[in-house]
Amino acid sequence: MNLVYLDGRKEPYTTSEIIAEYAEVQHHTITRLIREHKEDFEVLGILGFEIHKLDTRGQPKKTYVLNEQQATLLITYLKNTESVREFKKNLVRAFFEMRDELAKRRVQRALEAPKRKELVHVIKGWENAPKHAYSTVTNLLLKGVCGRNAKQLKAERGGADRD
Repeated sequence: MNLVYLDGRKEPYTTSEIIAEYAEVQHHTITRLIREHKEDFEVLGILGFEIHKLDTRGQPKKTYVLNEQQATLLITYLKNTESVREFKKNLVRAFFEMRDELAKRRVQRALEAPKRKELVHVIKGWENAPKHAYSTVTNLLLKGVCGRNAKQLKAERGGADRD
């Protein structure tokens, strides 16, 4: 059960569809709440959305993309039914877990930065370096260490994240 995603964005997010599904509230109820209180949500960040075409006739479906603060605000607007209360706990936990994961990634990147700078320096000094030498060497190192190349690791993490 993934409630929170990163997918190459700067901050974790969830969607109005996820909130509707796990809080057991109809999606149009969630989107109506967001539209009615749009200014409240925009104070907490850009209120993004995606438009999905339906398979059948009808209007395309709008799904809102909410950051942690926006999602927290939205769930406070919902009635405290048993399913909503359970979802609130799970959503808060999921955002905290994602925040911890991001912190670990940033620490790891900081530790690896001097090694990567040295690698770049060596490749720049390489006479008659093959085309795409940096990406080739990086992929060889990644394959040796974790068995996957950069593209596979990015796909595994849900996109290219640049922290």
